[in-house]
Amino acid sequence: VLTDAASKTLRGYVENGGHLVVSYFSGIVDEHDTVHPGAHPGALRETLGLWIEEFHPLHEGESLDLDSGAAGRIWSEHVRLDGAEAVARFASGPDAGRPALSRHDLGRGTAWYAATALDAGTGLDELLATAMDAAGVERPQGVPDGVEMVRRGVHRFLINHTGQDVQVPGAGVDALDGTAYDGRVPVRAGGVVVLADA
Repeated sequence: VLTDAASKTLRGYVENGGHLVVSYFSGIVDEHDTVHPGAHPGALRETLGLWIEEFHPLHEGESLDLDSGAAGRIWSEHVRLDGAEAVARFASGPDAGRPALSRHDLGRGTAWYAATALDAGTGLDELLATAMDAAGVERPQGVPDGVEMVRRGVHRFLINHTGQDVQVPGAGVDALDGTAYDGRVPVRAGGVVVLADA
């Protein structure tokens, strides 16, 4: 669901230097569940620099190879580029040779599009890493799998989504109990640490 107002906001965000990552089957209908006029992805067509000729839902358990080494599942789309450039293409399936991942530079920003559900390992991680690098986002190093790190001002929130205690590289003061850390921060299984910059 994407309103016209939200679509304009997203376009303005990209034009003014933002980096937007959009997945398949997005921007199709408005807040009244009415299909946006014109080719899909409807309200995002110009921002993404592409349009979709056909949708191809995949069978349960079916996956498609991308020429980047990633895999897609659930869905694929027959993409026509209209200003965007292909970053990766489908290597198998009904859309073999067609763009699977694209990048559209618009104004001072970039809109990225995935025409399939990327595998959580190489595919999605690689796309997000590429988009973050292009945006100049400094990615945290050494954060274990299953641990989320979010910065809000002078605070870093370390959220351990795993069932194991972990050590996260970093320094600062635990904003909840005042413990100072210099080098490694322990985060209990299922736990949260709010770390203030020292």
